[in-house]
Amino acid sequence: MQVWVATSKFTYFIGILILVGMLFLYWKFDPRGWDFFPKCPFYHLTGYQCSGCGSQRAIHSLLHLDFPEAFRQNLLVPLALPYLALGFYFDQKKQPGPQALLWRKKLFGATAIKLIFILVIVFTFIRNLI
Repeated sequence: MQVWVATSKFTYFIGILILVGMLFLYWKFDPRGWDFFPKCPFYHLTGYQCSGCGSQRAIHSLLHLDFPEAFRQNLLVPLALPYLALGFYFDQKKQPGPQALLWRKKLFGATAIKLIFILVIVFTFIRNLI
């Protein structure tokens, strides 16, 4: 059991290092001007934007506290970050109480997943119509 805890903490530490490194890259370099950032294969093949197109530019804008530009680049990214942070918070709670379990089920249960999937599909269609 002790080996599992050490490995788990090490993996968590490595994950944090990778995240900090990626955030530094997105803060330092604007994805619009550098070729080492990945390009969207869906956009390249079809000419249509997927729900993730503009995410890298939105992250860069958020890291520079340019919220209007982040919303222009990809509306879902600034809206999804608080939701993802809440999910991370729920996952880190060792023994959540009944109220926390209820909210976790409402916000991250099967129905929520289906609604988010529909939202992403609708967002993809609307952004290509406008």
